This record gives sequence, C-alpha cells and structure tokens, in this order.
Amino acid sequence: RGRWKEEEFFADRRRTSDDVVLARMTTMTTVRCRGFTSARSWIYRRRWLQIRSHHGEGGEKKPSARVSADIVAIALPTTLSLAIEPVAALISTAFVGHLGVSELAGVGVALTLYNSFTKLFNMPLLAIITTHMATVSATSAPTGDGLRTVLRSSATLTAVVALAQTLILAILLETGAGLRAYGLAADSAAYGSARAYLAVRVVGNALGVGFFAALGVFRGLQDTVSPLAATIVFTSSSIVLEYVMLFRLSMGAAGAALAVVAAQCLGLALQLVLLGRRHEVELGKVFAETLDGGEDIGGGQGGRELREKLSMCGMLMFRTSLVMLVYSSATSLIARSGVPALSAAHQIAFQLWLASSLLADSLAVAAQSLMAKSQDGAARRQIGSLCLRYAILLGCVLTAVLHVGMPRILAGFTSSPDVLEALSTITNYVVLSQIVSSVAFVLDGIVYSFGAPGFRHATLSMFYSAAASVSTMWAASRWLPMDPLTASWIGLVVLMVCRACSMFHFFATRM
Repeated sequence: RGRWKEEEFFADRRRTSDDVVLARMTTMTTVRCRGFTSARSWIYRRRWLQIRSHHGEGGEKKPSARVSADIVAIALPTTLSLAIEPVAALISTAFVGHLGVSELAGVGVALTLYNSFTKLFNMPLLAIITTHMATVSATSAPTGDGLRTVLRSSATLTAVVALAQTLILAILLETGAGLRAYGLAADSAAYGSARAYLAVRVVGNALGVGFFAALGVFRGLQDTVSPLAATIVFTSSSIVLEYVMLFRLSMGAAGAALAVVAAQCLGLALQLVLLGRRHEVELGKVFAETLDGGEDIGGGQGGRELREKLSMCGMLMFRTSLVMLVYSSATSLIARSGVPALSAAHQIAFQLWLASSLLADSLAVAAQSLMAKSQDGAARRQIGSLCLRYAILLGCVLTAVLHVGMPRILAGFTSSPDVLEALSTITNYVVLSQIVSSVAFVLDGIVYSFGAPGFRHATLSMFYSAAASVSTMWAASRWLPMDPLTASWIGLVVLMVCRACSMFHFFATRM
C-alpha cells in the first residue's frame, strides 16, 4: 500500500510545476513521517532538494551553459557584422583616394554629414524594433496576429522615418546648409564631389533605413546569423561595384555612392528572403495589410503601436543627439587649443576606444533580445547578471591587452613624436575606462529590454550624464592646470561612470 501511494504521488508530482513544489515546501515547516502525509511530504521534499540543486536557493536559476550558449550565439555573429563594416569603409576610402585629393575630401565630408544625420534616426529605430519584436515573439507564432501587428507598425514606422530623413536631407542638400555646416564652401574644389555623392545617397536613403529595420526584426527574433550573411553580401558587393564604377566606368564620386546604394538594395532583398524562409513570416500579407491599413493609423491597435513607437523614437533621438553633443564638445574643446598634435592624438585614442567597444555592443544586443523575450523575472535577472559578468570579464581582458600592447598599437597609427607625447597623457584613461565602458554599453541593452520605461530612463540617464560630462570637460580645462586633451578624456570617463551607475540602479530596482 505504501509503494502504491508513493507511485501515485510521483505521478501527481509529474503533473505539478516546480513553482508549486517550491511554494508548498516554503510553507512546510516540518516533514512528518507517518501515513499519508509522510508519503506526500517525503516526495515533495526530495523533489524540492532536486530543484535546489539545479536552480539554487529560492528557485532562482543559476547561470547555465544553455544561457551562455544563447548569449554567444547572438553576440558572435553581431561582432563579426560590426567588424566587417569598418573594413569595407577603409577599402572604399582607399578607392576614392585614387581619384584625387578634392574627391577624397568631398566624399569624406558628405559621408560624415550623411552618417551623423541618419544615425539620429536609425539607431533609435533599430532599438525599438528589436525590443518589440523580441517581446511579441515570446508569445506569438510567426504567423500569429500579434507578430503581424508589430511587423505592420514597424513597417509603417520605417516608412515614416525614411520619409522624414529623405526630406530633411534633400533640404540640406538643396540649400547647401549641411555641407557649409561642416566647413565646405560652395567655391571649394571638393564641393562638387560632395554634392554629387550626397545627392545619390539621398535618393537611395530609404534602402538604408529598411536595412536597419530588418536588422532590428532579426535581432528581436534572436537571429544574428541572417544579418551577418546580409552584411557580407552588402560589403562584398559594395567593394566590387565601387571598383567597377570608379575605375571601369569612371563615374567619380556619384559612382561611389551608387555602388553603396545598389549594395544596400541587394542586402535588404536578402534579409527579406531570409526572413520569409527561416522564420516563416508571411511578408506579402504583412505588406498588403500595411498598405490597406492606412486608415488605422489614426486609431485602433496599429495606430496605438505607431504612436507609441514614434514617441519612443523621439526620446531615443534626443538621447543619441546628447551622445553626439558630448563627443563633439570634446573635439571642439581640443580643436580650440590650436595644437594639431592634440587633435590628432584625440582622434587616434577615440577611434581605438570605439573599436574596443564593438565586443561590448555585441553583448548588449544579446542582453536586449534575450531579456525582452523572457517573461520570467528570475530568468531576466539571470540573463542580465550573466551579461554583466561577461562585460566585466571583457573589460578586464581589453584592459590587459591595451596595457601590454599600447606602445605597438600607437606606433601603427603615427610616428610623430608630438602626437605620441600627447597620447602618453591620456592612454591611462583609455586603458582604465575599458571596464566601465563595457559595463555601460551592456547596460544599454539591458535597460532597452524593458521597453518604454527603459527607453525613458536611458534618455534621462544620458541627459544627466551628458550634463556632468560636458561640465567636467570645460571646468577642468578652465580652472585646473591641465591641457584640453586630458580634460576632455576625464569628461568622457565621467560620462561612462554616470551612465553605468544610473542604469545599473534601474536594473537592480527592477529585478
């Protein structure tokens, strides 16, 4: 009879969740040893011990190999994608440099203007679509109504962003205000090349916006392999087409821009094909419903989704502009010194600092997509904590690598004694800031995973951090005995410390 009762209660346990077992064992102060209660208590007691051994005290899941594998599966392809694009940009610069000095200068100014402006829109668009797609994909099938609703609103948001970008860029191009703002006058020898390059990029601007939007969809679905394939196709085709248009067809700066636009078209087409095949998304139905649902923009679920995303996009645009303000303030403060060696040293250190942040950005993407998809608080805490541990480890590794290899790295950038002397005053800031910078970048992804509350907090955090950073830069350069280069890098370190502290507080209080 005792064995029969035991088997019956084991069968009952197989129909009971771990949470129920933990709840019952929490209220069970003693385990009796007689009769019916003894059998049930002993069975739950044994199962409770098994749960504790696998998940830890209180039922919280320990960092597991599966979660680590998920993080690596997302972060590694993202790192490769982010690393490929700068290589393609260097090759493109080398191609244009063979056309002449004025062509290289014009394309450089036009490209800086275009990238700076579109970043204000594209980065918020990417973050919003990633979080919403990850949240909805956790509860909806690829062909479900919830996912199609998010895709429709995302497509509409992409169209609005593309239209706004194109119109503003066209105005800046037609009036010449954008190129003049970057110091390129109409009578300059490089003005014609800059205007020709920018005109072609403006015409194909919608393709670039669509490329970013599709990237956000894939990241939200925890698929970074497909965007990697699209990035490889985009960069390789861009290099081949640019070589043909510059050296075979002699199309000049306009040909360089046309090669990029055509490559973006190929990359976007591949992304849409992979989205339909690998994730069974009915793109035809989504686009048809988007076109037919124009009357729903003012009201209904689609309208609410669009208005919510536009509001969040505005917040993140403001946040991105604050980041650019801090970076430009540092550059401006150093340039006002009138010492070319300080400006050159800052550019080398800044590019080195940005390059080392690629790995942290990859961890941020993994944290954002995995945490946004998870509906369980313990699992979200586990993913966030594990990503932060990896960020600290990554920061320590980068610190060690830069500390040991900094002399050789700097020698590869310049041989000027004045520039190397200026770099020696800020290398400690670059090296020692790796840990806090890695943590801050990963916390960006963690905070973004909370959706609208996270976006609001990230914007407020950046506002206060930027104010503290810029104030520190100008106060240190004016009232302390230090050069503008050192003052600027102290301000950049303050920016990262304030960001990390503020967003970690948000994560800790939410979890």
